[in-house]
Amino acid sequence: MSDLDHKKNDMKEFVKLLTAHHGQLYSYTLSLVGNFADADDVFQETASKMWELFNNFQPGTDFLSWSMTIAHYRVLEYRKRKQRDSKMIFSEEFFQNISKKAPGELSKTNDYLETLKECITKLPEQDVKILKMRYMSELKVHEISSRISKSVRNVYFILSRIQRLLMRCMEIAR
Repeated sequence: MSDLDHKKNDMKEFVKLLTAHHGQLYSYTLSLVGNFADADDVFQETASKMWELFNNFQPGTDFLSWSMTIAHYRVLEYRKRKQRDSKMIFSEEFFQNISKKAPGELSKTNDYLETLKECITKLPEQDVKILKMRYMSELKVHEISSRISKSVRNVYFILSRIQRLLMRCMEIAR
């Protein structure tokens, strides 16, 4: 295999892993930084550093832990920059507490999402269609209303009913 082919395979694997853990890694970063604009910047710095160090990642090990370690150091650099600018938001104690607790909480996310997916499969097809319009396509309620020929009020009622069904299913699954 040529170096170019090897690099392409590495990039594919990196993108696959980063995509799979994007939400958890971004949530971790946001929890430590405290605002979306800075979290976006720190996340981009983290992803760049992860790619730079990806040849050090051992396939088959915990990518999320590896990436969160890199994110942690990117956040530390962010905090140093903010301290120099006198714009520090969180105390060091708060930062350390969040930094220790966040990985454990975020690791529960996959279990939660798997349970939610399972609960969604139990919904009637029309309810799944409406959920996809609202949360995947990010349509506004009035847009859904016109697409399914229901009143806006009725769409709110349907979404509320679906959310109650999903919450009940999630509680039972715990």
